This record gives sequence, structure tokens and C-alpha cells, in this order.
Amino acid sequence: MMIYASSFLIRPLGGIVMGRVGDRLGRRTALFISVSGMCLVTAATAFLPSYAVAGSFATAGLVLCRLAQGFFAGGEYTAATAYIVEQGDSRHRALRASFSPVAAYAGTAIAVGIFTLVSAIIGAESMAAWGWRLMFGLGVPLGLLGLWIRTQIDESPEFLAIE
Repeated sequence: MMIYASSFLIRPLGGIVMGRVGDRLGRRTALFISVSGMCLVTAATAFLPSYAVAGSFATAGLVLCRLAQGFFAGGEYTAATAYIVEQGDSRHRALRASFSPVAAYAGTAIAVGIFTLVSAIIGAESMAAWGWRLMFGLGVPLGLLGLWIRTQIDESPEFLAIE
């Protein structure tokens, strides 16, 4: 449980650091870094050695991956919200800002649904043995799609105006 919680505890630090990156280098850059980091860490998590193979090093690796994933997730949330708010006119900023949490919660709901479906198909024993790696493996193509999307967006107009 603490391994899972660790990624949530570090998210504010990721938000602060990536917010600073976004302020200095641009929202688009911060978004690219955060998705790249999450994609790499998610892939690394899928390929971690088991406890039977690596002992405590496997646990430490999982904790480090979860901390890094939380760091980048916090940075993603901050950068995405800033980017969304800075798009378009100022009349609907609050509505646009609500898209970040809505998307985050929708993503969590979809992930839980996929986890539940895969778990029902392969069974609890297989899920505990190797199926959990599948969930992280599925994150890699999604991360690559996110990276491609990030290469297609323009910098926020407000950042460009300040720069």
C-alpha cells in the first residue's frame, strides 16, 4: 500500500519542478518532459525483476519507479492545466481548467475498468504473477501517442507573449 501511496506523496514536488520548467522553457516543453518521463518509468516498471530474482532490489526498484511516475504525473497535471487555461479567450478559463481533473479521473476509471477486465479474463493468480506487468506495458503505447500529440501542439500564446 505504501508503494502505491508513494507516487501520490511526491506529486506536489513534480508539480513545483515542472511548473518552473514550464515558466522558463514553455508549457509545451514541460508537457513533453512529463510525458516522456512517465512513459520511460512505466516501461521500466513493466520490466522490473521479480522479488524471487532480485530480492529487496526489486522492491526498491518498484518504489523508485513509483516515485518517479508520481513526480512526472504531478508535473503533467500542472503543465497541462496551465497550457489549457492559457489557450483561447479568458471568458471560459475556469471551464477549461476543469478539463485536467476530468481527464485524470476519466483515465483512472478507464484504467480500473481495463484492470478489472484483464483480471477477470486471466484470473487473480495470473494477475499477481505477471498480469500486473501487462497494465504497465499498455501504458507504453499510450505514452508514445502522448509524445506524438505533444510534438503537434503549439506553445501557449500567453507564454509566447511573455517571452
